[in-house]
Amino acid sequence: MGRSKNSAGPNTPKVSMASSSKRMLTSPDDAIDLKKNRMKSPTTSDTPVMNSEPDTCTLIPTQQVCLSEKDLKFISSQLSTSFQEQLQTMVQSVVSAIVPDLVAKLNDQLLEKINSLEGENEDLRCRISALELEQDRANQYSRRNNLRITGVPESGDENTDDIILDIAQSIGANLSINEIDRSHRIGKASDKVDWRGRPIPREIIVKLTSYRSRQKLYSKRHQLKSGSYSNCFINEDLTLRRSSLLYKARQLKRCGDIVDSWSSDGNILVKTSNNKVHVISSETNLNKFQRQRLFAEVVQSGSP
Repeated sequence: MGRSKNSAGPNTPKVSMASSSKRMLTSPDDAIDLKKNRMKSPTTSDTPVMNSEPDTCTLIPTQQVCLSEKDLKFISSQLSTSFQEQLQTMVQSVVSAIVPDLVAKLNDQLLEKINSLEGENEDLRCRISALELEQDRANQYSRRNNLRITGVPESGDENTDDIILDIAQSIGANLSINEIDRSHRIGKASDKVDWRGRPIPREIIVKLTSYRSRQKLYSKRHQLKSGSYSNCFINEDLTLRRSSLLYKARQLKRCGDIVDSWSSDGNILVKTSNNKVHVISSETNLNKFQRQRLFAEVVQSGSP
């Protein structure tokens, strides 16, 4: 007999219906359907679909924005203004924090420097004043044998040595020609006239050979008032500084601040109302006599 196709051998395993049904539920077709459903993309929505893995995300490209040149200039202007304001604020804060201390330090340094310079300047001023006094003293000593004669009429063919000898004879000085070292007029001739309308003659300066000869003539100078040279004066040859002091002293005499003023051996002397003689070496010494007079006038005006 032939065997049917469905017959099985003794070693063939028997397959039940239950196992057959279970195999149908887990068939390959079902697995394929599941994969299709998983890979299927939605067609009715624009929202991107995210897969289970984050690196498989699909995004829509961003739309590019085009700006005009006017917009770019406006944006640049706004940014520049904002940057300037911020920078200005920052600089002001830094300056307000640092500058006061710097200014204070600079002021202290400048004040110290100024004090140092003022002290140095005062020291130099004192040294210069001392040098000027020493130079004036030496200059006056070199003039110790000189005399100046003013008021002598001037002529074109004159001889000043003869004029000096004639003046000395008129006052009894007994001066010889050998005692005159040199004599001449001072300066250039001018057209100046005095209060009488007469031409003002230039001074005559004479240098004697010795101090004794000079004193012989100078000591008799007061005799000029009674002789033929009544309008002439004999004075010492003073430096510019001492001549200026003597001129101011004579002004004080006219104002009544002092009684008299003169020079002796180059020194400026003044006599006050109490008959005291003072040696004047500077304008400060003269000014104190003027202050005394002004003070006395104030006291008198305030008294009943």
